[in-house]
Amino acid sequence: STDAATPPPTSTTSDATSTDESSSDLKTGIVKSFFFRKQFGIIREANPPNPDEPLEYFIHCNDILRYDTSSSSSDQEVKYVPLLKIGQSVEFKVAPPDDGKKLSKAYDLTLKGGEKVAPFSSKYFERFERSQKARFGDEVFEIMSTSSDQHEMESKIVAAFERVRERIESKKRDVDIAKKLVEESDKE
Repeated sequence: STDAATPPPTSTTSDATSTDESSSDLKTGIVKSFFFRKQFGIIREANPPNPDEPLEYFIHCNDILRYDTSSSSSDQEVKYVPLLKIGQSVEFKVAPPDDGKKLSKAYDLTLKGGEKVAPFSSKYFERFERSQKARFGDEVFEIMSTSSDQHEMESKIVAAFERVRERIESKKRDVDIAKKLVEESDKE
């Protein structure tokens, strides 16, 4: 039949098994591109009906199934954009394109085998920490270049250090909470 695909879910934590669609509606594909800052990418179907015309699908980060990072044991929810890597194997369902768009939409996307996309990549915190330290170096250079008073310069450098330290500690808490929640979810 030519029924339209079920529209993508609005929740980022929906369960892939909660729909009435059969697993035969699942497609497999490869991540062609994913733009972390823009929160979208393109998925290429792994086995298209016509290999000379590979099928591609739009994926928005809200249509990626991910771990629930809210917890009753913690007062905070860790917000994150799931990261898909080029060449990564994925499974997904397909919905018609949005009005005015060419590509059909992928939704309920998981890693191949149904695994949800983890909150942070394995080296995420290390990269974040390095970038914050580099940012601090830039701030110190700017402060030293523009301050004429020694006491003012020292106060600004200490304040800049505290801001960086707080950002690093806050991100470390987020990553630790997310890791713990993923581990708890995997045990269930």
